[in-house]
Amino acid sequence: MLRPRPTIRQVAAWLAPCFLSVMLANEVPAQTIASAFETLGAQGCETSELLCVTVDVPLDHFAPQPSETLPITYALNPASEESRGILVYVVGGPGSVGVDDAEYYLSDISDEIIAAYDIVFFDLRGVGPDHGISCPAAMDAMLRSDGLNYDGRPDEDLRDISATVDSYIAQCADEAEHAAILGFLGTDQAVRDLEVLRQAIGAPQLHLYGHSYGTEFVQEFASVFPEAVAAVILDSVVDPELTLTQFQQSALTGAEAMLARVLSSCDADAGCAADMGGPAAAVFAALQARLAEAPITIQYPLAEGGFAAREITSTLLLTLAFNNLYSAGGRAWFLRVLAAASQGDLVPLLRDSYYELSIDVETDERISGEDEGYYLDAYYAIVCEDWTEGSDADAQMARILAATQSLAGDLPRFQGFFFQELSICARMALAASEPRAPFVGGDYPTLVMNSSTDPITPIDQAYAVFARSQNAALIVLEGGPHVVWRLEHPCAERAMLRLLIDGDLPAAPVQICQTDFIGGYTPLSLPPTPLDPLWLARSVLLEMDMDLALSGYAMDDDITSGCTRGGTVSVTETDSGADMRFERCSYWEGIEVSGSGAMTGADYEVESLRIMLSAHHAGVEIGTFAYHQDFLAETDWISGKWNGDSITTTWRRE
Repeated sequence: MLRPRPTIRQVAAWLAPCFLSVMLANEVPAQTIASAFETLGAQGCETSELLCVTVDVPLDHFAPQPSETLPITYALNPASEESRGILVYVVGGPGSVGVDDAEYYLSDISDEIIAAYDIVFFDLRGVGPDHGISCPAAMDAMLRSDGLNYDGRPDEDLRDISATVDSYIAQCADEAEHAAILGFLGTDQAVRDLEVLRQAIGAPQLHLYGHSYGTEFVQEFASVFPEAVAAVILDSVVDPELTLTQFQQSALTGAEAMLARVLSSCDADAGCAADMGGPAAAVFAALQARLAEAPITIQYPLAEGGFAAREITSTLLLTLAFNNLYSAGGRAWFLRVLAAASQGDLVPLLRDSYYELSIDVETDERISGEDEGYYLDAYYAIVCEDWTEGSDADAQMARILAATQSLAGDLPRFQGFFFQELSICARMALAASEPRAPFVGGDYPTLVMNSSTDPITPIDQAYAVFARSQNAALIVLEGGPHVVWRLEHPCAERAMLRLLIDGDLPAAPVQICQTDFIGGYTPLSLPPTPLDPLWLARSVLLEMDMDLALSGYAMDDDITSGCTRGGTVSVTETDSGADMRFERCSYWEGIEVSGSGAMTGADYEVESLRIMLSAHHAGVEIGTFAYHQDFLAETDWISGKWNGDSITTTWRRE
C-alpha cells in the first residue's frame, strides 16, 4: 500500500515547531557554520578531530503526528579560511560509515577545497554506533548456506533460496539491537533527516557531493528540496529511474565484460602470463568449475602460530573477483592472487576473500558492522526498501527466476549474484514505494562524473542521468575506477576545483579523460636457483606488502599475521614508525626467516626500512644479514654472511 507523502511545504510546517523551536533560522549566527553546530551542542568527535553534533529526527517523517525520534550524528570539518559554503559529503554503500571515516575521505580532498568549505559528513539511519543494523550471525549463516547458490535447478533453487533468506530475515530481526527501526530506513526518510539539520543551522543552501549510493541520496534530496541546493555533484552514478532488476542487469553484464578484459590483460603481460601458466580466463574457469563441484579445504596459517582448516568456495572466488574490479590496483591485485592459486598457493585467495566478506580469518567469524565500519545488513534493509518491485514474494521469485534463466549467456560467472541479490529483496516483501520524482537538475549546476569501467555503477547510468539534467556537465574517465574524485585523477579534480572554487561547470558539456585500466602486475616471488639474499630480503618485504592483514605495514596498529607456509610476522607501532618481528616466517616451501626490523615514516609513507634476518633452507642456516632500504635516497644495501661468505652491496633503485 502506498504511503501518502506530505508536500515540501507541509514538511516544513511541522519540522519547525516540533523539532526546531529553539533554533529558528534567524537566530543562528550567520558568520560560521561551526558556531551553529556549537549552538546545537556540538563537541569534538570521538574518533576524529572534527566537530560532531547529534540531532533528533522523526523516526517516521511521514507519520501524521510523529512522536518517536532517531538520533542522527553529523561531523563538521570547518573551513580553514573564510567559508564559501557547506559541502555535504554523502558516502556510498549504503551501509558505509561517514562520521568515523571522515578523516579518511578528507585526506583525498585538495587543500583549496578544505580551506574554502565547511564539509559535513553523516551516518545514514541504520548505520553507525547509535542505531546500526548489524546481524553478523544471521548474515554469516545466510552467506555460507548452500541454499543461497543458484544451481540451474528451478524448483530446488526457488525452494532453497527462499528458505535461506526467510531464515536470515527472521534471525536478523531477533539479533539486531535496533530492529525496531527496520521499515524506516529508506532514502525518502534519510533525505528529510538532512533537511532537519539544514533548518537547524539556519537553512543555508548546500553543495551536495555523493558517490555511488550517495548519488541516489543527493538526487532524491535535490528533487524533494530544490530550494536547498547550491550545487549537485554526482560521482559514480546510480540511476534511480531503473528498477532493481534493471540495475543489477546493467551492473553485472558490465562486470562480466570487465573481468574478461582483466583476464585478457594478463595474457598480454609477460610476467603475469608466466606466473599464470596458461590463458588467465582458462585458469579462472577451471578454478570456478572445480569450486562449483565442491569447496577446497586448505590449511590457513594463524597469527598465534599453527594452522586451521578453512574452506574456499565458488562464492569466495567470485566475490573477490568482482570486488577487485573497482580499481586499477585491485584488478592487478586479483591477477596476482589468481596466479598464486594456479601455482597451488590458495592462501592469498582465502585471506583476501575473507577480507572482502568481512570475515575474521583468524576466528572464522563474521565481523560486526560496528567493528568493520560497514553495515551489510543495513545495505539490504535500505536497498530493498528503496527498490521494492512488489510485495507478493512468491510472484516476485518466479519473475526473478525467469529473468535469471534468460541471462545465462550474458552472465556466465555472475548469474548467481543476480539471482541472490534480487531474491533477498523479494523475500523481504516490503510494501511498494511511491515512485520517486525523477532528478532533472535545476538552476544550480550539476556535475556528473563516472568512469567507463565501473563495475557497480556503469557508465550508461551516468549518461542517462546527465541526459535528463539541465545545467549539467559530464566527466567520463576512460578506464577509471569506481569513484573518480581523487587527487590522483587530475581531470576530475580540475572539474571539482572549477565548480567549487571558481563557481563554473567545465567549459565543454562532455569531457572524456584517460587513465590506466589496470595497475602494474607484481610478479610472484618464486625462489631462484641458487637462492639469493637480495631476492630473499626484498621478497619477504613484498609478501608482507601483499598481506591485507598487515595493511601495507600499517604504522598505527599492532598486528600479527601468519606467513603463508608457517611462522608469523608482527608489526608494532613506535613513535617513529613501526618495529617488525619474524618468527620462523615461511612464504616458500623449505625457506624460513627469523629476526627483527624497523621502519620510519608517518601517515603510511615509509621513509626507511631495515631488517636483520637469519635464513634457513631445509632446516639448515644459510645466512645472517641486514638489509636496508632508504626511500628518500632511493637506495638499498645488504651486508652480512651468505653460505659462509661475506656480502656487502649497494644498489640504486630504479
